[in-house]
Parts: sequence; C-alpha cells; structure tokens
Amino acid sequence: MKRGRRSVRPHPTSPALLPDDDDILAEILLRLPPHPSSLPIAGAVCKRWRRIVTDPSFLRRFRHQTLPPLHGFFLRSGRFFPTQHPPDRVPPWRFSLDQLCHEPHAHRRWSILCSRHGLVLLCCSKAAGEFLVVHPMTGHRRRVAIADEHKQHSLIAAAVVGVGVAGDDDDDAGCRPFTLVALLAHDGSGETTRLTASVYSSDSGIWSESVSTVFLQCRVRVVPIIQPSSLVGHGLYWLLFDGSILRFDVVTQSLVRIEEQPSRLTTTAVDAEHDEFIFRHWNNCRRWIMPASGDDGHRFCLAILSGVSITFWEREEVVEEVRGASSSEWVLCRTVELDKALPVQLKEKGHPLPLGIMGFDEESRVIFICTRRDGVFMSDVKSMRFKKVSETAYFGNAHPYSSF
Repeated sequence: MKRGRRSVRPHPTSPALLPDDDDILAEILLRLPPHPSSLPIAGAVCKRWRRIVTDPSFLRRFRHQTLPPLHGFFLRSGRFFPTQHPPDRVPPWRFSLDQLCHEPHAHRRWSILCSRHGLVLLCCSKAAGEFLVVHPMTGHRRRVAIADEHKQHSLIAAAVVGVGVAGDDDDDAGCRPFTLVALLAHDGSGETTRLTASVYSSDSGIWSESVSTVFLQCRVRVVPIIQPSSLVGHGLYWLLFDGSILRFDVVTQSLVRIEEQPSRLTTTAVDAEHDEFIFRHWNNCRRWIMPASGDDGHRFCLAILSGVSITFWEREEVVEEVRGASSSEWVLCRTVELDKALPVQLKEKGHPLPLGIMGFDEESRVIFICTRRDGVFMSDVKSMRFKKVSETAYFGNAHPYSSF
C-alpha cells in the first residue's frame, strides 16, 4: 500500500511588531495624510504614539513636509462653507463671524477681505482703516488700526501675508507673525489718481510710510478692484477695473502696474444674449491670477473663462534679435473644456450657461468654479477633477481657508 505524502500546514504568521525605535516610528507617522483627524486618531492608539505625535519637534516636521488641509471657503459676508468630510469637517458655526470677532451681530460691522496662511483678514465697515486679523483654528485675534497719516487717503484694498514657514507658529501666541499690506488712493489732479502702498508688521506694530507710486487714469478716489489679492512668490497681485494688474513686492516693497492686455483676454466668447448678464453679475469672476504651473512659484499666470472653457495664459519675455530689446507677451499654455470636466450640463438650447471663478487656494492650488444653477465645484488645477461643495450658486468671491 502506497503511503501518501503528509500535507504540511504552514505556521500562522506572527503579527507584525511595532518598530522598537521611536525615530523609525516617527518617520512612519510623518507619512500620515494631512487631515485634521490624522494625528488625534494616531495618538489614541497608545501612550507611546500619543507622546510622539504631540511632541513639538514632530509637529513642526509634520507641518513642514505636508500641505495644510483645505477646510472650506468664506464669502465676503463671513459665511463659511466646509469642504471636508467627517470627521475632518469643520462646523460652519465654529467659523462664524460672531465666533471669529468675539462679538454679537458681527456681520453688521465686519467683512472678510482676505484669507491666507491660516489667517483671515477682516475690515470694519463702521470705522475706515480698522482691521482684524484672526487665526480661526486657535481663536487668536489682533486688531490693527491704520496709521493716522494714512486716514486722509482712501483705502481701496488690503491683504495679509504670513511671515515665516508654516509650522513655525508661536504656540503661546497662537498666531504666526504677519504682514498687512494696504493700498491707498490719494487725491489726484485732473483725471489721474495716485496709488501708494503701506505695510504693517505684526512684529513691530508699526505702519510704514507710503511706498512706491502708481498713477491711474481715473478721477475717483475709490478705485474698483474686482477680486481679492493673489500671492505668487513675493508678489501680491490685484486685477483692476480696466483689466490691468497691480503687483506689490512684499520684500522690496515696490508697486508696479502691468498694463499689457492682449485683445483676446479682454473679450469673452459668450453668446451676445448673455453679455449683459455676465457684465452685471459675473464680470469679476471671469479671470483669476495664480502661480504658473511647473514653475519655481515666482511667475504668475492668468486663468480666463471663455464660454464653457478655461484657458491659462503666461507672460513670457521676448528678445528682438535685431535691436536686442526685450518685451513681454501673453502665451496660451493650456485649455480645459469645462463641459467635459464638470459633472453638469453647461449648455441650454445650444447656448453656454454663465460660469464664474470664485476663488483659488494658493497652497493646495485648488480652484473654485461656480455654475449659474448647479452650485459650486472645486478641483486642483492639475487634474481638473471637480467635486461639488455647495448646492447654491454665489456671485461673490470665495476666500479659501487652509490651516493645521
């Protein structure tokens, strides 16, 4: 009788052991996704993990090598729309104006001008030149009044920029140092208005004298700026009512105006029957300044909505071989057909429905697109894979908020 071979059962594998070395474990935990709930959940595993993820040096490294999570966006009125899913979703009431300002009925006095580097800049409608800089995640706030010598001029725009690297926040103060930039319009002569800039430093608590000068062919002291500031490298950019661009270099504190606007950028390819509606309600949402793709972060591009497409333009220096002179021109770098990227119908009876660029998050490079009847969508500009974040359409600008 032939004896069969005995089957050998494999021994059950032993469960993987956690690394014995804290440095190795820290390196593993550093690779957690940058969601608000990642570190609290990891810290609940055991005392050892909690000790590591709450260590200040670990927190600094974690924040240095990951992008801060995008929590949502504010409207100018102060209303907050969260974009994260539970358990990372921030309740809208937590970022309400009453909570940010620590005063009841704050919407009657304050409006939001800017959101950047975990900070939100608010301006008081009752007192010209009075600001409030808030860190919503910590609740820290700082009131800033414009210098007396600047009060005789008209404030036309303001922006806040965090100083230092994200993650270097002062734990005691709860708010990173910041720079506040104010654009001022002076009395002009004839049809010319003079613009200057002044800078406030949270470290010194002092406003600078008015620096640099730009002249506009405009007699009114309230110069229309059609959207919030954009930060590209060390430069703050604003789009003006006439299609030109203002750039303020935060480092050199120089203010310049970029006047060149090719004709293809000043018009849209929307059917004539929609022109009046777009001019009245959507004109300030047709363009947006953002960092150029694949660059070192110091060049900007201009995103333009045209019909149901969005085009991205960059300025390039052109050198004439004969004279050796250089000039700048706009170059079309990319076109995205939104009727294929957005999961909604963008045409009605063959005519394109109006679209708007509501805002752009400079740290995560996420763009917000508003449709006339299907709400608000967001996507990073690289993939252009959109998801809906609001059922309601809004004509105003959005101020994206991201922070640890």
